[in-house]
Amino acid sequence: MTRLRLSGAAGWRRVVMVLTFMAAASFLFGYVELWVTDTVIDSRRFGEVTTSALTSEPVRDAVATAVVDRALEDYPLVQTIVRRPVEAAISGLLGTALFEEVLRSTASELHLLITTDARDQVVLRIGQAYQIIYGIVDVIDPTILERLPPPEALSEVVILTKETVAPVRVAARRTPFIAAGALLLGVGLFALSVFRAQRRLDVVRLTGLQLAFGSVLILIFVPISRIALTGGIERPLSRVVVDQAYRSLTSSLVTRTWLLLAFGLVLAGIGFVVAQRRRAALEGHEPRSIFSRGLSRLHSSSGRSPASPVPAPEPAREEGKTGVDNDVGTADVDVHVDKESPTDDEEGT
Repeated sequence: MTRLRLSGAAGWRRVVMVLTFMAAASFLFGYVELWVTDTVIDSRRFGEVTTSALTSEPVRDAVATAVVDRALEDYPLVQTIVRRPVEAAISGLLGTALFEEVLRSTASELHLLITTDARDQVVLRIGQAYQIIYGIVDVIDPTILERLPPPEALSEVVILTKETVAPVRVAARRTPFIAAGALLLGVGLFALSVFRAQRRLDVVRLTGLQLAFGSVLILIFVPISRIALTGGIERPLSRVVVDQAYRSLTSSLVTRTWLLLAFGLVLAGIGFVVAQRRRAALEGHEPRSIFSRGLSRLHSSSGRSPASPVPAPEPAREEGKTGVDNDVGTADVDVHVDKESPTDDEEGT
């Protein structure tokens, strides 16, 4: 019977550990899906974040470089001469308030490209780009103006295609209900593991450690996935756009994950401290701090514990009396011995 009970308790401990692991994993999955729903699927939030990414200096410089390469690809000498002033002019133009609405519209096109099948590519239209290029080239060599691409071709720059963001499109097609379902499942599994556990504080501590460990994995996964996502993109402009958009979108995820990491560590610490205090209360003494433990060890090495009282001197006993203590009271027994009087045996001899 004892073996059956022990094996049953050990089996339930394993079940509780599995439930705790599944609860933490489900909660972390729902946490990431909630971020995807809030940041990527939400068109308003996605537009705000992506617009700020498109106005960043690396994206503006990459767009200017793509425009110059396309316009003067057949004239490398002229391209070398006019590259710096043309790129600086186009990049500065994209940073003005004049193109704020254009970039916001481009961000909306990016959202449609990722979340639907309505777009095959995203095109940024810069109406003044050809004017800048034509004006500078006219000063250097007017004879090649007629052989340049038409203004419409110079005013449109392809930023992304659906093949470029294929992994992101797959991740963004999930329904928003997955996040809520995973979070509810995690909470339910956690409640079940706490209900079935004999030491519930151990479940709290284990869950906190698992949440902290999962948060660390997310923080490691974010930069690695960015490198993997941008590493397979061949076009320099698309690579820069995806890199900057990914950084802007995942900044909120990183911030929240640091908070989740702190929450997991606090939860594990609370479970550990409360368990220690309860265990100490059951043993009949209060838990001592690390400082008091150090003092105890220091005094014990010198031969006396700091908590032990100084022994009081024993009271002098009266000659001829012996004190006998018991649970009822104290009895004094007087013993009289006359060394000079002989015993019966001595008289007989």
